[in-house]
Amino acid sequence: IPRPPRSTLFPYPTLFRSLFAHRSLEVAFVDGLHEWTQAVRDVENALRYLADTGVIVMHDCNPTSELIATSCEEYERRRADGSWPGGSWCGDTFKAVVWLRAVRPDLRIFVLDCDWGLGIVSRGTPESRLVLSPERVEALTYADLENQRHLLLNLRDPACYPTFLKTILPRPIRESVAYSC
Repeated sequence: IPRPPRSTLFPYPTLFRSLFAHRSLEVAFVDGLHEWTQAVRDVENALRYLADTGVIVMHDCNPTSELIATSCEEYERRRADGSWPGGSWCGDTFKAVVWLRAVRPDLRIFVLDCDWGLGIVSRGTPESRLVLSPERVEALTYADLENQRHLLLNLRDPACYPTFLKTILPRPIRESVAYSC
């Protein structure tokens, strides 16, 4: 994975080790600085401590416009020079989903089409994978996402989430989850 452009990264591996040395994560929420490389690092760190039935939720995985998908460097430049119009910003986090779907054959990954896209990551065999080189993932643009959004993100209706939960939760909990899909 390429290094993110910023050098002020928190020492997350140390934090994860100290917090979860003797217990596992059931749910982790990743909001990776709106940079795809940092989101991937956060997911990889969380996976080290994720319970077998745990879930990682990534925020900002489905930007709805090119402006909202602006890279961190561009966002910071435009904020500094006053040309950022304000409003929501997801960054290029969608690339983290694509990267993980391309390089991790041990993870199930999809994006719920709600709240700027909630990426759902869990252990297991994926339904489908992407065949993309690291260079191709890094070069993805918003136009690529727009043209192949459902394929790249494995985009799902939020109503399908309870069905997914039934596949990973222990049996007693699973039987109490209502779902429709």
